[in-house]
Amino acid sequence: MVNRSLMLSLLVLYVICIQGGFLDDPGCSCVDLKEKLVHVQNIQNIKIVPASSFCEDTEIIVRQKNGIRYCLNPQKQKIWRSLQNLTKSKNLSAMRTP
Repeated sequence: MVNRSLMLSLLVLYVICIQGGFLDDPGCSCVDLKEKLVHVQNIQNIKIVPASSFCEDTEIIVRQKNGIRYCLNPQKQKIWRSLQNLTKSKNLSAMRTP
């Protein structure tokens, strides 16, 4: 009986954690931010992730053709100007996730 009660308690706790997003919380993807675009010719795509309940910061994630990812500092106007110029000149897709 004690075993059954313990298992039921653990199951309820697990469900509560999943519903609250505690076990499946992706958090922020960007920890280290760069101040400028690096290796512009090797960029595959740029993903802009707006602030959400999981991460309070807007994130700009750059993926290069070789699979390397890095994040840009969204607080810098220079970054936004560079992104606008790049998407116009290179026909590069900047994806915004909802």
